[in-house]
Amino acid sequence: MQQISSISEFLIQAGTDYRIVDMGRAFRVLESQTFLDIENAKTPAPFPRQQQMWLGLVFWNKSLSEQRYIWFLKLPLDEQGTLVSANRDHFLQTIVDALGVEFLENEEHELKDNPYTFTPTEQQMSDFNSFVRHLLELPPSQYYQDAKNYIARPDLNDWQMLSKQGLSDLASNLLKDANAKHIAEHFQQLPDEVRQPLCASLENYLLPKALEDFFITQSQSSYGSQSDKCLYLRAITKSNLEVCVQSIDSLLASDAELSTDLLVIIAGRHWQTLKDTDRALRFFECCAKQNLFLPLYGDLVQIPEIRHSILDVIRNPNRSETLAKQIQTLFH
Repeated sequence: MQQISSISEFLIQAGTDYRIVDMGRAFRVLESQTFLDIENAKTPAPFPRQQQMWLGLVFWNKSLSEQRYIWFLKLPLDEQGTLVSANRDHFLQTIVDALGVEFLENEEHELKDNPYTFTPTEQQMSDFNSFVRHLLELPPSQYYQDAKNYIARPDLNDWQMLSKQGLSDLASNLLKDANAKHIAEHFQQLPDEVRQPLCASLENYLLPKALEDFFITQSQSSYGSQSDKCLYLRAITKSNLEVCVQSIDSLLASDAELSTDLLVIIAGRHWQTLKDTDRALRFFECCAKQNLFLPLYGDLVQIPEIRHSILDVIRNPNRSETLAKQIQTLFH
């Protein structure tokens, strides 16, 4: 058998069609060539988190079955955000030894006790299911109808009858059944038990303009709690950078001390806004007040798009004494 040198090659030799979703910082489809370039260390992982690349792989072979299979993988990265080839090769060896390249024909596809797999949260699992259905142009799940009916008339329907899967399906079908319009109209009257998972699901999609405008207005308002701001920022994760910058600037300019959750949301979902060195400095000044500089710096410095500006922060002579002390801790 020909030596297999990449995950991409393994999936091709297994006769599968496949899609790769980067799950590190909201869901984004990775093109096959992009993933191959990452595997071959030609380009760093674009959305690293905790020094790993978090992936959802969905694959199938139509000639054998309509069944689709999913692997959730976490692959280690080096300090430059490049895939560690030794770990990738070890993963390949474990699956070839355990399954072989003809694994679909034998109906054996699970990666049991594999050190490179992870179990998504319930929220991630329902969102991934909806995201892939939308990606492959498949109908939503059986839970979509209840969610659609609820968001249209929350005064007539019981939110406790909803499932996370239904809300995920709602987010992936914003252009159908006036869903986006209904969300904007009724969002403020929804209970937190609905708002929180809904915004977590919305972060994976580009919002229709009217719904985007609603969340942007709310995120920039001087009213509302910081926990509400977290929801609005999650919802506009995929929005235009200039729009997101306005929302982040309004928060960083606030006299209020930003919460841990809010700072983590900025780092996890709006890291692109930190490409500006001055804004990155203001962000890390807020982090220093919450003793969050070290973990968030370590996470953000691995993102290729903003690495330069993040490194500039530790050399900036205008940093406060509080931030300077935490930077010293970094070097020690």
